[in-house]
Amino acid sequence: MLTRLELHAGTHESEGPVLPGGFLGGSAPCLQQVHLDDIPFPELPTLLLSTRDLVSLRLHGISPTGYISPEAMVAGLAVLTRLKTLCIRFGSRISQALPEQSTRHPDPPMRAVLPALTDLDFCGRSEYLESLVAQLDAPRLDNVRTDLDQLDSLRLPQLSLFIAGTENLRFSHAQVEFNDQEVKIELDQFHRAHGELEPNRPHFFLSTSFEWSGTHVAHVAHVLGQIFALFTNVVHLFIFASEDHPSWQDDIDSSEWLAFLHLFTTVETLHIYGRLAGQVACALEYVPREMVTEVLPFLHLLLFEDTDGEVESTEQFASLRQLNGRPVTIIDLATD
Repeated sequence: MLTRLELHAGTHESEGPVLPGGFLGGSAPCLQQVHLDDIPFPELPTLLLSTRDLVSLRLHGISPTGYISPEAMVAGLAVLTRLKTLCIRFGSRISQALPEQSTRHPDPPMRAVLPALTDLDFCGRSEYLESLVAQLDAPRLDNVRTDLDQLDSLRLPQLSLFIAGTENLRFSHAQVEFNDQEVKIELDQFHRAHGELEPNRPHFFLSTSFEWSGTHVAHVAHVLGQIFALFTNVVHLFIFASEDHPSWQDDIDSSEWLAFLHLFTTVETLHIYGRLAGQVACALEYVPREMVTEVLPFLHLLLFEDTDGEVESTEQFASLRQLNGRPVTIIDLATD
């Protein structure tokens, strides 16, 4: 009759005892919630085959001795048609101990449909996440949190396909923060420019770190380009870039700025905070007349908030937009 199983090792310094394959007799048909924290249980997928009423599965601090391959995990999840919450978070000790994961899945050996799943929380290698979601369908998913180990690129093709197969992960509001070598991406229904808060769901969060190369504009553009590829309906965008973001410099080629500005094809409200604000304001003044309607074509509100103070004038850009029937309101929040 067991309905809730919650085990904590009580320490993050060493691994807890490994649960054996015969734990609970290998069957717990009434289980609805399972939460294992720093408790290795490599035979968990076998137990899951008997827990068809499970609604919440949380695995925290997964260690090398508790490693479960994506294929085995999917095999265990396949019968959980009532599962609403899935949390898979690897411990810090496992990063270098995991076997390499292939991100190519032309014909996955098994595919699981989780019709009730609404919450997904993952922490670990992007390769594992890609392998996992390549074999999952979760049409009702509306809350995703991912904390990924360091990436060489933000391209996550399987995650993109997985999101595309959901009904609710469609966003119009995005916030992107660049801190040193870390990037945090958050999409929800919060209208930051006007302070309007809609219901918290749906929600998407991703954080990771990068080995940057090239200029800061190239870094920011790469990340934003991937966001717009994942979520095509973003109309309100907030960008923060801290001063410790690498490769800050002022001598960036104008063509690079144009490539950056051409990304925002759907954005209506753009709020730029930090040192990037002053540089974008300067770049807008040098947009060629014949391209002024191609850059930020639907923009109607532009907010600058430079930590160094007032940004340079954008009168020419605003005037040209007005003359071409694309008026835009530009506000320097540092002067308010």
